[in-house]
Parts: sequence; C-alpha cells; structure tokens
Amino acid sequence: MSEVEEAIQLIRLNVVLGMTGLSKISLYEAISANEFPKNVKISERSSAWVRQEVLDWIQSKIEAREVSK
Repeated sequence: MSEVEEAIQLIRLNVVLGMTGLSKISLYEAISANEFPKNVKISERSSAWVRQEVLDWIQSKIEAREVSK
C-alpha cells in the first residue's frame, strides 16, 4: 500500500469530538475501556487520532445499529 499507508491523516481532538458527537469525558472513558481508538502523541503536549481509525469506529456504530433493528 504505502505512500505513507495511503496518506495517513492525523486529526486533533476538536475534530474527533465533532465527528463523533462524543464529549471529551466520554471520549477518554471510551479510550480507557478500549472502546475507541487510542490517540497518538505527536509532541510533548499534543495528541491526535488516526482519521481512518475514527471513521472505522463510526462505521462500526452504524453497522451495530443495523444489526439491532
């Protein structure tokens, strides 16, 4: 695959919160419970998430909705 794995994109917290609709507290609780992708340290004081992992998590929620109908 490569081309840096098809141009991996990192997104910041505010984007993740906007994409998922989660609160900051809910997001970090889900990470602690291994229910949401872990963040990546990009500097000493900054973190980001892999965009595709967040999209995959959203897709799994959509698919779970379909199963539970």
